[in-house]
Amino acid sequence: MSKLREKLQSSKFILTSEISPPRSASLEKFRAEARQCTADAINVTDYSGALQTMSGLGASIALMQEKKEPIYQVTVRDRNTLGLQGDLIAAGAFGIENILALTGDSPRIGDQKQAKPVYEITSVDLVKLCLLLNKGETLGGVKLKVPTKFCVGSALTPGHRDLKNEVSKMQKKIDAGTQFFQSQPLFSRGEIERFVSEYEKHSGESAKKMLKLSIIGVLPLHDLSVMPILKSLPCLFIPKELEERMSVAQKKGKLREEAKAHAIELVDAIKEIGFAGAHVLPMGDVRLFEEIKKEV
Repeated sequence: MSKLREKLQSSKFILTSEISPPRSASLEKFRAEARQCTADAINVTDYSGALQTMSGLGASIALMQEKKEPIYQVTVRDRNTLGLQGDLIAAGAFGIENILALTGDSPRIGDQKQAKPVYEITSVDLVKLCLLLNKGETLGGVKLKVPTKFCVGSALTPGHRDLKNEVSKMQKKIDAGTQFFQSQPLFSRGEIERFVSEYEKHSGESAKKMLKLSIIGVLPLHDLSVMPILKSLPCLFIPKELEERMSVAQKKGKLREEAKAHAIELVDAIKEIGFAGAHVLPMGDVRLFEEIKKEV
């Protein structure tokens, strides 16, 4: 059983992180970063932002070789169901258990604009497909001699402006069999609490079950050069007071320390509110994740 599944079932607080596959035919740097990371599980992206990298499957296998637990992100953008099933069966054969089922960013926003998207199925269909493979079956009726053992997750956008629609999507994913959620980053305790309140309002039920399934994103703002990009994303809201706090810290030469302190505040809030865990995105600074982990 994967550590992620075990912690979800035992309600132990989860800390996940992320390492992007390399834009290289060498795994040397990727392996070095992986060795430093002691997260419960490490997300491996599937051409995030439609940017060309090594495949997420290859990088996930490399994590397994380093005795690290991957969360293999799989999008429906690039492969039809034949290709998706093939990669998922391969993942299962290499002992990969954690899957994050995603739609995938359009190639139009990436660096390979000649690429044609597939989108034969939806991310909800992908959740169902993973669970079908767990039964030793394929969409075409072919039986697997050895089934997969996937723990299947879905994406969550708690900063979405239309939270009624987001809650509806979330419930459809739960109905499809989603076993955990990982969210895009939130930047204040107030925003986290608002999401819980809005979930209860729009779902008509207690948030208790949702909390136990959800791992909330935390993005330490240790590099303000990315701020224009973050502010352009429709589902991220960075409070002005946080911008000012980080700007002052940068002028004092203490940006990294302040970004770490803010991330720790958020992880503590996520834990206190009762979520399953936090997904800390260190933007390439693996040591920062480790420093945060030691203090939460």
